[in-house]
Formats: sequence, C-alpha cells, structure tokens
Amino acid sequence: MPKKVDHEKRKDLIFTKALEVFATTGFHNTSLSLIALKCGLSRTSVYEYFKDQSEIFSYGIIKTTENMFEKYTSSKWEKENKLEQLTQVCNDVINVASSHEKEISNFVKVLDELEIDIDSIIHRRTARLRLFLCRTIRSGINNNQIKKINAEDCVDKIFNLIESFCFQMSLVGKKNAALTKELLDMYLESLKA
Repeated sequence: MPKKVDHEKRKDLIFTKALEVFATTGFHNTSLSLIALKCGLSRTSVYEYFKDQSEIFSYGIIKTTENMFEKYTSSKWEKENKLEQLTQVCNDVINVASSHEKEISNFVKVLDELEIDIDSIIHRRTARLRLFLCRTIRSGINNNQIKKINAEDCVDKIFNLIESFCFQMSLVGKKNAALTKELLDMYLESLKA
C-alpha cells in the first residue's frame, strides 16, 4: 500500500531545507536539484510543489504571514484588558520567532543577496494584523486602558521593534537580541493609561 504524503509538511520541509541551501551556496547558485538532495527527495518531487527557487522563497513569506491574523483574532487571544492583549500577541510573535531562529537566520542571509523591497512585502503581508493591532489599541484607548496615542504610529513602532529583534537574533543570537525584547516590553508598558 502506498505511503500517504502530508503535502503541507513536505512543502514546509522543502522550504526549510531550501533556506539552508540558499544560505550556504547563495540564492542564485542554488538549483532545485541541490534542494532536492538536501531534502532527500527526487528533483521531480520538488518540481511537483515549486517551479523554481523564487516560488519557494515566496511560499516562505506567505506561509509565515498568512495565518497571523487568523491566529490572533481568535477568541483565545481576546482579553478585556486591551493592553494585556496587545502585550500577549507581541510576546507570542517574539516567542514564535525565537523558536525559528535558524530559519530566520537563513532567511536574512538570503535577503542580503536578493535585491527586493522586503519591507513593502512584509508590510503588505501583515496589513490585516496591523489593522487588528490598531483596533486593539483604539479599543484600549476608549476603555482608558491605553493612553491617548496615534494607533498607526504605535503599531509601526511595535513592528520595528519586532523586526529588529528578528534581525538581531539572526545576526548576533538571542542573547544579544534580548535587549530589543526588553525595549519592546518597556514600550508596551509605557502605553498604560
């Protein structure tokens, strides 16, 4: 009887292994054959999921960002205290990033080689999450839980701190990125009404 293949797991494996290959041999020097070898799959199997390296890279960006909005808008994350909710979401993003340190490090190495506007891509991919955080902040302001601030500016600062944490973690390690996490915590605490 043929073995059932979990296609999502296989795509994730291909993406993770591709990042490793991209980071060591360079994005432009990587072939799907090298990725297949690293995955322990045939080149044909990799072609079943991705037509080229760019599609693999795009998949990673989409995969990383697509479920964030749905995750954080679920009732599990809903809190009466909106500052507590905001803090919990930010801490979860940091914790998830920390658990994927190697992938983020490889992703950053690939970004160095590619000439793409990653800021605008990430901004577009996280637009719904940004709106959710703005609504959370405004609700906290209306309930006198968060001081009166510009919600969009606040979300920009939060995202900048989270991005800084991820880049520092990937370049110099979690220990050195801890200072940025502390800055994020202090910033969130400063929002208290």
